[in-house]
Amino acid sequence: FHRYLTTDQSDRFDYLSVYFNVKDDNHPPVHFMLLHTVSSIFSGQVAPWMGCIINLFCILGICILLMRIANEILQKPGIGLFASILYAFSLAGMQTLLLIRMYALLTFWCMAVLYLHLKKMQTGEFRRHNRLLIAAIVCGFLTQYFFILYMIFLALCTAVRLLHRKDKKQALFYLRTLVISGIWGLVLFPFAISDVLHSGRGVEAVQNLSSGFSGLAQRLTAFGSILADEVFGGTWGMVLCLLVAVLAIWLGKLWKNGTFLMIALPAVGYFL
Repeated sequence: FHRYLTTDQSDRFDYLSVYFNVKDDNHPPVHFMLLHTVSSIFSGQVAPWMGCIINLFCILGICILLMRIANEILQKPGIGLFASILYAFSLAGMQTLLLIRMYALLTFWCMAVLYLHLKKMQTGEFRRHNRLLIAAIVCGFLTQYFFILYMIFLALCTAVRLLHRKDKKQALFYLRTLVISGIWGLVLFPFAISDVLHSGRGVEAVQNLSSGFSGLAQRLTAFGSILADEVFGGTWGMVLCLLVAVLAIWLGKLWKNGTFLMIALPAVGYFL
């Protein structure tokens, strides 16, 4: 059992083994490759911290991105500080750290693509310097397929803002970036098609989407209660934080800026 869970000289840094193992697991490979890297560095060992260390770096990266979005784009450093503290020290943040799965890394890639989208909207340049954005999209896709849902909402918000500016050329350049990202993602892991469309988990997810709003209220209520307890310490804590957020948005006049919609709408759509 110990030999099954650890690496030795025969399989250290053997990424092809990881790649073809996850092919049959309905998951893309990036998180498992990172976990295999840590296991290969500390060969012969198995301990919870070996998975948690990946999550720790992801959470630190998320907090840095929150601060950079607030400082560089919203020009509201206090909001970034509040958001970072709320996320990092909430029960949800702690449990994300302790859950040895790919969700901390998934959240990091969502925050990374959001930050890069906001930076590009700020500069108005979608024709050049897209390699970092393509890399973040591909890595997010190869971490967890739920990333696609977040990207759909973020891409729609971005396209609408570009068309509202009557900048069709930049919108076409942005579409080109999305197509290139999709091609790279499928070239690197073509098994994603069968995972999403034909596997048991994929078929279940597609059926849930096709059911539309059937049972949605019940599911949202159940998940909302979990969110209230695990993030805010209860319903009143969630209400208080929402009031603080609304007040910050109003006083900071963030509601006048289309940037805020790019932050809020993908998060709400992803939650739904």
